[in-house]
Amino acid sequence: MDSTQCKRATEGPKKTAKGSFDTSIRQSQCKTAQCNNANFFQSNRPLLKRLHAKLQKRNTIGSKTELTPELQTILEALASAIKNPHSLYDYRTCVSIGDVWLHLESKVAGIKDFATTNYKESEILCPSFDLQMRKP
Repeated sequence: MDSTQCKRATEGPKKTAKGSFDTSIRQSQCKTAQCNNANFFQSNRPLLKRLHAKLQKRNTIGSKTELTPELQTILEALASAIKNPHSLYDYRTCVSIGDVWLHLESKVAGIKDFATTNYKESEILCPSFDLQMRKP
């Protein structure tokens, strides 16, 4: 499962001259659009638009949101990506929907059981992707 072909995922920490490790986030590969995330997003656009609508509906129930801060961030990033999929070539935007990528890649790969410790978000995301959430 690597439908996004994320280059960041293949970057390991680099050993410094002093023997420690540089674990900083290098974002240049995101800006040069070396991954497939915008194409993967577009090929699953109907599903992602339904997820956005579902999150939007949960966000506007009554006068308070029913979304966790993480799901609120996902809602905003999805809205941006639906308007402009190339916005996903920004590292922060892509990371904002990291949970969506994991769930979507599982769905596309035909996985039915989704093991997670991220309960609050997966309780919403798993049904949207026809996944059965499994707690360890």
